[in-house]
Amino acid sequence: MALNEESGYAVKSWQRFDETVTNEIVRAMVSAFALIAAADGDLAAEEVERFGVLLKQQAGPLAPLPIEGVDSAFADIVAALLSDPEGSRARALRIIEALRGDEPYSELIAAVAQIALKADHHERAEELAAMRDIRAALGLAA
Repeated sequence: MALNEESGYAVKSWQRFDETVTNEIVRAMVSAFALIAAADGDLAAEEVERFGVLLKQQAGPLAPLPIEGVDSAFADIVAALLSDPEGSRARALRIIEALRGDEPYSELIAAVAQIALKADHHERAEELAAMRDIRAALGLAA
């Protein structure tokens, strides 16, 4: 895929995400998990599975939040991060940063990122760096 095609694919993925996922908490959750999952340049099957399990486990607490279609939105954002890492990473961090200082939600997003970090049973340097970036965006100590 050529650079313009990759950027175009990422733009379309983000557009679908913007249309599908409108709640800022859910957007930040998806963005945080996707940032960690795609940080090493690959998406492991365990990471996809763990995201699905996370959604099912949190169905009760997240019930007031619109989480329909979030699994496909997650796949879109991971694809955007893999096809346009720099631009998509910046966009995902901006979404996460919207919850900066909102203590219960910033801690929730950090916890989601931590789950993503453990999902494939490896903590690679790129994933740890993404975790630090997420925590910094949320205004939390590393």
